[in-house]
Amino acid sequence: MDNQFLVVEKMDNKYAYCEDASKNTVMIALSNLPAKIKENDCIRIINKGYMIDEELTEKRKKEMISLTKSLFR
Repeated sequence: MDNQFLVVEKMDNKYAYCEDASKNTVMIALSNLPAKIKENDCIRIINKGYMIDEELTEKRKKEMISLTKSLFR
């Protein structure tokens, strides 16, 4: 994954706990993220803000489904 992306691993009432390409955890206030953000979304850092990368999110989702299916064959 490109270093410019973070993956939302979990969320609570105030923060999204994200992981970067180096597996570091980054806490971001939900108020700084798009309103429709959810766990497992990939976000891109842009101009002092964040946007959901829907294409990368969907790609990762498909990869996870494929990996899960291969485990249960």
